[in-house]
Amino acid sequence: MPAYEATLSHMLADAEFVIDQRGQTKGVFLPLTAWETMLAVLEDAEDLAVAKDFLTRRAMARSPEEMGLLRWENVATDWNSRPGASPDATLQPQVNQRNSCNLWLITP
Repeated sequence: MPAYEATLSHMLADAEFVIDQRGQTKGVFLPLTAWETMLAVLEDAEDLAVAKDFLTRRAMARSPEEMGLLRWENVATDWNSRPGASPDATLQPQVNQRNSCNLWLITP
């Protein structure tokens, strides 16, 4: 049994249902710890979905551009030249000096 399955089963055991005068379920009350655990589980699931999507795009793409990645240099240039850009909030293009690789920004 996956760890999350046990966690979700435990959370459901602590749930209290809100019933109206006609016997209809109108809501669910969860203890705060159960709510926080549920949020953590959902966030982890979302992170996993993003990682799987990235790996799928990476496996299918022939280049970083085809994956939808942006060159850091272009992002920094676009950011710094936007209307109303503040000199205090400029981005400096970065290059990895060890192997001279371009850095890429992952886009959604």
